[in-house]
Amino acid sequence: MEAQVREEFRERLEIDTLAQRDDPDKLEELLDNIVEMYCCPRQTQYVGKQPQTTKAIRLRLDKLTSQHVEYIFDVMSNTTQPIKNIMAYLRTTILNAPTTMEHYYQAQGNWLTAQSRKK
Repeated sequence: MEAQVREEFRERLEIDTLAQRDDPDKLEELLDNIVEMYCCPRQTQYVGKQPQTTKAIRLRLDKLTSQHVEYIFDVMSNTTQPIKNIMAYLRTTILNAPTTMEHYYQAQGNWLTAQSRKK
């Protein structure tokens, strides 16, 4: 099952295309985390210290697109605070990407607009 899930996410997230401009090792690490969460045999997983059903996690992961991958990398590269548990942070970012990406970019746009008005 894992090999099939990996291949489906590889295609849907356009990993090979993204690897032409992003770090292939980071993309594989991201893909590993997605597949591990998706294929987890337990009924409940902890993401961000919160219990989540594996079914709910799968539904959220099924919404991921290549744009979400770019967003995840953007969030990770713009983090300025030290991260104590990088795996937990990454998995939380992955899981929340479908519901936070638009708000993140809207907030960035608002901030840039405000900065340009100050000049």
